[in-house]
Order: sequence, then C-alpha cells, then structure tokens
Amino acid sequence: MAGLVFVAVGWGSLGLTGRTLCLVTLTVAVGGAAAWVTTRRLRASAEALWTVFGLLAAVDVGAGRSAGVLGLDVLDTDVVVLLFSSLLALGSLVVALGVRRWLVRLVAAEIGLVIGLVTGVIAALAVLPVDLRWTSTVAVAGLVLATLGLVRLRLPVAAWPVGLCSVGALVLTTGVLATAVTLGEADDRWRQGDAPALLLLGAVTLGLAVVVAQALAARGRTGLALLAQAGGGLVATASLVVVALLGQGVPIEVATLTWCLVPLVTACVGARFTTPGWSTGVRAALVPAALPLVGAVLAGAGAAVLGVTRSWLPGWERDVSVRFTTDWSGPVWLVAAVWFGAAAVLAVVACWPPVVRAAAVRTAAWLAVALLLVLGVAVVGVVLEAPVLVVALVMLLVAGAGALLGVVRHGHGDLALAGACAAAVATAVAVLLPLGSAPAAAAVWCVASVLAALVTVAVLSDGRRDLGALAGGATAALAVAGILAWVDVAGAGSRGGALAAVAVAVVLLALASLPGLSRALRVPWEVVAGLTACVSLVEASDTSLGWLSLCLTVLGAAAVGVGLLRRDRRPNAVGGSALLGLAYVTRLVASDIGVVEAYTMPFGLLLLVAGVVRMVTDPRRSSSALLPGLGLVLLPSLPGALVDPTSLRGLLLALAGVVALAAGAIVRQKAPFLVGAALTTLLALRWAGPLVGDLPWWIPLGTVGLVLLLAGATWEARVRDARAAVSYVRGLR
Repeated sequence: MAGLVFVAVGWGSLGLTGRTLCLVTLTVAVGGAAAWVTTRRLRASAEALWTVFGLLAAVDVGAGRSAGVLGLDVLDTDVVVLLFSSLLALGSLVVALGVRRWLVRLVAAEIGLVIGLVTGVIAALAVLPVDLRWTSTVAVAGLVLATLGLVRLRLPVAAWPVGLCSVGALVLTTGVLATAVTLGEADDRWRQGDAPALLLLGAVTLGLAVVVAQALAARGRTGLALLAQAGGGLVATASLVVVALLGQGVPIEVATLTWCLVPLVTACVGARFTTPGWSTGVRAALVPAALPLVGAVLAGAGAAVLGVTRSWLPGWERDVSVRFTTDWSGPVWLVAAVWFGAAAVLAVVACWPPVVRAAAVRTAAWLAVALLLVLGVAVVGVVLEAPVLVVALVMLLVAGAGALLGVVRHGHGDLALAGACAAAVATAVAVLLPLGSAPAAAAVWCVASVLAALVTVAVLSDGRRDLGALAGGATAALAVAGILAWVDVAGAGSRGGALAAVAVAVVLLALASLPGLSRALRVPWEVVAGLTACVSLVEASDTSLGWLSLCLTVLGAAAVGVGLLRRDRRPNAVGGSALLGLAYVTRLVASDIGVVEAYTMPFGLLLLVAGVVRMVTDPRRSSSALLPGLGLVLLPSLPGALVDPTSLRGLLLALAGVVALAAGAIVRQKAPFLVGAALTTLLALRWAGPLVGDLPWWIPLGTVGLVLLLAGATWEARVRDARAAVSYVRGLR
C-alpha cells in the first residue's frame, strides 16, 4: 500500500533512468532478501519473497518493453513472452535445484517453472512459422517429455501441472483435428493436412504412452502406467477410426450411435472381466472414450437451454399455449440416444467391482444416472418443441415416479436416494419451465404442491422427520406460489396481490400453530409464512403508505396472537410487536407528521419500563426484554438522522446511542450495549463519509495501508484483543 501511494504521488516526476534504477534496485533487493532467508531456512518468507521476485521481474520486462529499453519495443509481443518465459523457466529450475541445500522444496520456484514452460510452449506455437496442425503435436510431445524430466529431477509440484497441461493439450488437439476431419470435405482433409496430422498425433501419442508407462512402472505406479497405456492406445485407435470411418462423409446418425456404443461396450467389458491389470486399463480407457458422448450431451443441453430461455421472454406474459422453440436441426431421437446412453454407461460403471466396494463413489454414480434420466426427459421435450405446460406436467409425472421409488425402496440406500434425487430435480425443472406464462405456472405449481403434499404424508408416516420437513416446506411454498400466481392471472393488481399474500401468510401461520400439527412441519410453514409476508409488503409498497401500514398491522396482529395463544411460539409475539410498531410509524409518516418521535416515544418508554420490570422480577431473564422499548425509542429517528446527520435529531440520536452504550457497559447488559454500539457506529460513519470524500484519494488509501501494516505487525496482539472483546460481550447479561 505504501508503494502504491509512492507510485501515485512521485512516480510521474521520475525520468526513464530513475524509473529503471528504482525497478532494478527493488528487484535486486528482493532477490537478495529471498536468497538470504533461504539460507536461513525460513520457508514461508522464502516462498513469499521468491514469488515477489518473479512478479517484479515480469513488471521489469513489461516496463522495459513499454519504455524501449534494450530494444524490447521492436520485438513482437510473442517473441518477448517467449524470451521471458524461457528465462523464467531456466531461472526457476536453477533456484528449485539450488535451494535443496537448505530447504526440501521451494513451491514458488516450481510454480514459476510451470508458468515458464506452459507460456513458453504457447508463445513458441505463435512464433514458429509452421501450421498449428503439426506444431501442436510437437508441443504435446514436449510437455510430456518435460513432465518426465521433472519427475526424474524430483520436482513433483511442477510435474503434476505440466503433466495435466500435456493431457489437456492432447485432448484439445485430438478434438480439433477429429472435428476438422469429420466435418471437412473429402479432398480438403488430405490437401490441408487434417487427416495426416491426426494420424501423426495418434502415432506420437502411442509412442509417448509406452515411454511414460515404462517410467511410471519403474517407480511402482502401476495404475498410472495402465492409464497411460490405455489412453495412448485409445487416441491412436480413435485417430484411425475417425480418418477411416467418420471422415468419409458418414451421416451424423451413424457417428452419434458410434459415440454411444463405444463407451457403453467399453464399460460392459470393464464390468465383465476382473483381471487386475487388464481390466484397470480398460476401465481407464472409458474416460477418453466417453468424451464424444459428453460433447453430444452438452450440445443437446445447449439447444434445450436456448429453447427454455426463449420461452421465458417476455417473462410472465405468454399465454398457456406457449411452446418451446429451438435451433436443433437433427433428428430428435439423437438427443434421447445420447442422454439415455450416457445414463446407461454410468449405470454399468456403478456395477463395476471397485465402484461397488466404494460406497460414496457408487452412490454418486447412481445419483448421476438419476440426474441424466430426469434431465434427458426434459431435454427431449424441449427439443421436440412441445407445449411448455405439457412438458412441465410430464416432469411432474417423472417426479412422482421418483418419489414412489424413494418411498417403496426405503432401506435400499442407493435406489431410494436416487429416486429422491430424481423427484427433487424433476420438480425443480417442472417449476422453472413455465416462468414465461402465468397461467401455465399457476397450474403447474398447484399440481406440484399436491404431489409434494402426498410425499410429505408418506415420509412422515414412515417416521422420517427430516425429509418430512423438506417436503412439507416445499408443499407450503408451492401452494403459496400457485395461489399468488392465480391471483395475478385474475388481474387483481398490486393491492389485490398484497391482500392475497397477507391472507395466505396469516392462514399459513395459523395452521402452523395448530396443536395437532407435526413438529417437523411447524418451522418450515412458519418460514414460508414469513417469506409470504415479505412478498405482501413488497406488493403493498407499490401502492401507498396507508396500504402498507394496513398489511403490517394485520401481519403483526396475527403473529402476536399466535405468540400469545401458544407458549412455545412466544418469539412470534416479539416479531409481531415489531411489525405493529413499524405499522404505527408508517401510518404516522403517511399522515405527513414531521415529528414521529412525539407519537412513538411514549409507547417506547412504556415498553422500556416494562422490560426493566420484567428483568427485576425475573433475574434469569436476559436483557432481550429491553429490545422492543429500545427499538421503538431509537429507530424511528434513524432515517431522519441519516438524511441530515447534523440536525438536532441526529445530534440527540447520537447522544442517545452513546448513553445506551455507556449504560450497557456500566450495568453489564448486552441489549443496550449492542444497540448503542451499532447506532453510534452507523452515525459516525455517516458523519465521516462526506469528510473522507473531500480528501485527495491517496490520503485515505495511505491511511488504510498504514493501518493494515500496523495490524499485520501486531497481529497476535490484535487477535488477543478481539478474543477478549468477544468474551466481554458474551459475558454480558
């Protein structure tokens, strides 16, 4: 932060020589400090300083090029990046090997080596005047060989990222060349070099796989060796298949079926044979074999997302007959084939012996199967360009089937969990699909609430209270959403919507307080009632303050009534009292009364006295009994004080906050202490805001930097002070 302030103030007055000397001196100083702390075996400081040294070196090169130092401005950007990446990789390698005398490993140097190698390869591809079809293969081979070298030099932190980059580059290059061969014309494939480049890539990958597998086997990494062999063989085989079959103008239907059958057959072979070495290689080969299928699944998902997005626009204004529209030009059965084919592949994988033995992996596989099946039905319906209402109702049928499976197969963990997951996802999709049409949404949400109610009854009768609470909350939320949607369809307007939301919230709150209601449903229904009350207040705020006050009064009275009738729902009475107080203040504002404190202060003082009496008569009572009185005394003045903090109202409110803070600290009461602290802090920030805004921007920035520097230098003491403050607040009554 201090350096940033210096740059902002004094950097512009320095010439080229001064700036160069500053940067070079700073870089050399940081490098020397990094070397010194390394010899002192200070691991954390060495990591930090070597990282800063590398960043400063990058800044030096960038600044030198922009200033024309050493003719760097004449060179192309790619050449400069290549030179700097080479120096960074070489320097990081020297540092990583040289520090072993003092430290076991320097992660910053290995990360710098990774950055230098990867950016150097990318820059070399841009600099070399050779077609990327050929240089990309060389780049993949270079990254693989660099990974082997890093492994031999015992630099694992650098070896893993470079190895992953080589695998990613291989997958990307193979995909690009295979796509070019598949979609290109018969003559262009050979004349432009797509097919020969793909064959060369397959041959090189096979040779590299053999070398890598031997190196890994020599180190005891048998599993990775088998994975390398399987991957290399698959890339080579896929290259031949693409050039020989898909590159000859084969229809997309044949290509899609090939993408589905190859991973399915591979998965079946991996499930059938259990020879340790060979079966492991086959199972590892499923990962690259399934990549075309994954791409086809994503293509269908993209078309479905586009169709759903179009059906949402304009939002909430379409009629009930709205249909999906997509840009999908192929046969619809291809979408079903890839989605359900992917589900079949995952189902077979879930039956592999290693997966069966790993419970978490097996469960994740069955959940993925359920997810693909449910979303596959939705994607097919969207691509078919069916009516939105029909697709949403079909998804509710799928949700019912999943819920039935979850209830019937209770005790069979994976199937029951997959059914519950399918029901939840299908319901969510059905709820979201008709957002562009109010009538369709109202119908779907009401049907979904009935389905959720049936599930709630089933799971509660089976004794599963946690699932019953979730299903009960979903039932209430969907029912409320459906009712409010029908009110909107009827054209009730903002006032009608607010009145309907208030009525629904009151009814739901009353139902939640019934004596015979299951305890698992009580809290979810109260939460939904609170959210519905918020919706009603938002709707009422668009009308008038008088209407808003009416809604607040009804909601507050209902909450207070429930709190008085039910001993275990007393917190509702506190919330309802706050709503009634807010309704009172809102009515005063609506009546154009300037000094609202004259009407709120007497009631606030009465509540404050009542709270004090309650605390005196019940010594075990906490200071939360003072909150209603404090709120009604102090909060009505806060909006006016924030608008004009230097007015008499603002000064008196600040004084009241200080008094509450001091009183809470003296008598050790938590409620006045926290209220006074929050109020004083808020008003202090409001007073200081305009003053800080008028200062030059670097003064607040420098002050913040100095404060952060001091806090960092005395970090342990500040943590100790913070813990003491938290302990003090917790010790208050």
